[in-house]
Amino acid sequence: MRGIATATAIVLGGCVQIEGGAVELRWAIRDQDGRTRSCERTEIDTVTLVGEDEQGEPSAFVFDCDEGHGTTHFGLAEGSYLFRIEPGGPGAKGVTVPNPIVADVHEGDVTDLQVLVLRTP
Repeated sequence: MRGIATATAIVLGGCVQIEGGAVELRWAIRDQDGRTRSCERTEIDTVTLVGEDEQGEPSAFVFDCDEGHGTTHFGLAEGSYLFRIEPGGPGAKGVTVPNPIVADVHEGDVTDLQVLVLRTP
């Protein structure tokens, strides 16, 4: 993945200094029967990715729920993180989120957390 980031920077017109790693995630909203629900219908406005580093220091990144995905900036220090998501908005109360995920962040790489499913009541 490091080679892809470097190649992309060169193709786009020169070298770009990348400091730290980034994290990418996607989310889906489902009801208890597994049916897909929209952010608008469930009144979930945002999805916040919270990552705690090995010292327990949190970093939070807020994404618009309607986007269905988000990527942090490159700037997370290399190391192991505990990631969790938090829905925001009037419909967020009672939403079940996945268990926290432990993932490693590497300099110059994008760590993919895959698709995380939020369950509405």
